[in-house]
Amino acid sequence: AWHAHKVEHKFVGCLVGAVKVGAVHIEAGCDWENPPLGLPTQTWVLSATQPGILHIPAGWANGWMSLTDDALLAVYSTSTLEESMEDDYRYPAKWWNCWEVERR
Repeated sequence: AWHAHKVEHKFVGCLVGAVKVGAVHIEAGCDWENPPLGLPTQTWVLSATQPGILHIPAGWANGWMSLTDDALLAVYSTSTLEESMEDDYRYPAKWWNCWEVERR
């Protein structure tokens, strides 16, 4: 669920269905291999019924969870695939656990 880039920015839009996006700012001076568990998370719900684009700046870990079976995202990057692979940090799915969904 969680990956981060020091340089790369991402732009995410939901084309079909809905997703929950989580992001955490990995602060300057943090150990990128093992960032603190207590960093605050921010969340958004992206939905095809309310089109929009979410900007995830460089320096933020991010992940998403499908809220519908048919969810489909478009993800745009400021880096090439090769550049992104050189700037890639991955963490366990529940490293920062913002994935609870409030039922309505």
